[in-house]
Amino acid sequence: MTRPRSRSDRPRTSTQLDLERFRSALRWLDHAALLTLLDRALERVPRKHLAEIAEGCLSLEEPRPATALVIDVRNFHEASHRGDYYESFGVNSKNFMQKSPGTQRWIAECKRLFERCVTEAAKTPPADLREALGLLMALLRSVDEGNDDIVFWADEGGSWAVSIDWGKVLPVWFQALAATTPPEEYAREALTAIKDFDSFDRDRHLQQARTAASPAQREALQEAARQH
Repeated sequence: MTRPRSRSDRPRTSTQLDLERFRSALRWLDHAALLTLLDRALERVPRKHLAEIAEGCLSLEEPRPATALVIDVRNFHEASHRGDYYESFGVNSKNFMQKSPGTQRWIAECKRLFERCVTEAAKTPPADLREALGLLMALLRSVDEGNDDIVFWADEGGSWAVSIDWGKVLPVWFQALAATTPPEEYAREALTAIKDFDSFDRDRHLQQARTAASPAQREALQEAARQH
């Protein structure tokens, strides 16, 4: 005759589990075990709650195809670091002011893409605009740091040689930042761009950054500007 199961022999139901002990045990599991538990849990979570659960940790939005602008900038950024525009020549006392054809092509393309960012700003999603300008600015910073794998300078060279109109570019940068970044990041990125590219006109650019910012971003910007 089979002995009836005692209470201690029976598996616990979900209502009998101690939630805090369960949470504590999760922290000791390895990655594979956690993924297994997550898969089991997802099968039991109502779909209407998934977005709420994922908030702040995971984006459930469908990926949006990049615009032509950001694709062109990505390609230029990759080509620049690949050395496609690097073209040197023997420097002497007569030609040290000259630029190689590769350097001239790089300057022209970089300038053209900055101008596209300005002219296409209204029809470009803020995230794409921020990425495009961010990649172009990163190239200029790399050149200013003296990295010689992008373009060849016979003499002193740098971002100044591209002759970017920062009075037009930085307001577009601030607008893209304002739409895509939290206050502290907005303040940091805005001030860094002003310092790196046009600190001579700092006051005017700070006013442009304040105009583009939300109230919280404006407050963070003012606080950061006082410290720098």
